[in-house]
Amino acid sequence: MPENQLLGSVTVKSVLTKLSIVSDTATTSSSGSDNWQFDAYKNASTALLASAKTTSGAEIAANTEYDLGTLNATNKYLAVGDTLRIQVTKNGTPTDLSGAKVTFQAHVRKDLA
Repeated sequence: MPENQLLGSVTVKSVLTKLSIVSDTATTSSSGSDNWQFDAYKNASTALLASAKTTSGAEIAANTEYDLGTLNATNKYLAVGDTLRIQVTKNGTPTDLSGAKVTFQAHVRKDLA
């Protein structure tokens, strides 16, 4: 699984409604010390998630959309030129996803305000 994935640049003023991933490989036996952690950022370091999401207690099911959690209520508003980035951290020895096919998804809607 890539550790740092640029999702792209915003081309129209938007509101981020959801961040998710889909993996062809499931995770199992995640724990507080052995898990995958997901963080998302706008531009260099503005947090998009209210808190990091880990697979501890919330395993990834194969070929099923995996929601990365609650978005930051303020930072979910996107301007033209903003970049979106997912950071993935491997903590301990979670399920090996090095050969997995993983798709990162940013769900947005046009901001009409």
